[in-house]
Amino acid sequence: MSTVLEAPAPIYQMPKCKPGMEVLFYPDCAESEPGHLAWITKVGEKAVEVLVLGPAMRQLRYVKHVSDPQRLTTNFRHNGSWDYRSGTFEIETLKKRVDELTAQVAELAEIVTGGRKGK
Repeated sequence: MSTVLEAPAPIYQMPKCKPGMEVLFYPDCAESEPGHLAWITKVGEKAVEVLVLGPAMRQLRYVKHVSDPQRLTTNFRHNGSWDYRSGTFEIETLKKRVDELTAQVAELAEIVTGGRKGK
C-alpha cells in the first residue's frame, strides 16, 4: 500500500508595496465595485494600513491585498482590501529614472565646474 504525501499549501506572500504608494481600496472586499483612492501609510508582513480619501476619509488597519485568500474571512472582510492602481509601476519606474538622471546631472555639473559652487 502506498502513501500519497501532499505538499503543504504555499505560504501567502503579500505583493510588494511601500508607504506613500497610491492604491485602490475596496470596502468589505467588494472588488467588483469601483475602488476608492487611498494611500498606504504603513506596511506590515501580511497587511497594510491605508488612508482612504473622499467624503468619508478614514484610516484603516490590517487591510489585505485582493489576492490574499484570508481577506474574505470574517476577521478581515470588514477591513476591506487593496490593489494597485493602473499605472502604479510605470509611475514608480519614472520616479526612479528621474532620481537617476538628477544624480547624473549633479555629477556632470561638478565635472564642468571643477567642484566650484555657483554664486
